[in-house]
Amino acid sequence: MKRKPLLAAIAITLLLGGCASSMSLKAEPTDSSPIASAPRITTAAEPIKSADPTPAVIPARAEMTALERGTAESVFLSSVATEVSIPDIAEERLIAAGDAACDSMDRGDSSRAAYIVVAGLLPELSELEQPIGITVMAKTLLCSEHAEY
Repeated sequence: MKRKPLLAAIAITLLLGGCASSMSLKAEPTDSSPIASAPRITTAAEPIKSADPTPAVIPARAEMTALERGTAESVFLSSVATEVSIPDIAEERLIAAGDAACDSMDRGDSSRAAYIVVAGLLPELSELEQPIGITVMAKTLLCSEHAEY
């Protein structure tokens, strides 16, 4: 089901790109009247400046620099705090649980096995959604090579 928005975005990009290459707005005043100085449609193609559509790529855990790793940990902790309802747990323990989930997936374990690892390291979690949420955040932010986009 996630393909529909992506396909729609690609279709819109292709349509707009095709239209933009065949027509452009160009202001070429012929006299000083406001109507004459209004932009007119021409067939000359002009380059379109747009934002880079390439999404930011989080490097694999083994390829992260110290700065990237620190940023990933900060975003992971912030995401867990806002997206997963958890009891007060030390940041170091949350990061260690996230890393353990990544290690589990590195070994080829399933996501379910990674949830169990997180639940075992954080026994104070009382709801099933909590270790699942932490694992999802970990594989998205701490070890993006396991993310399922």
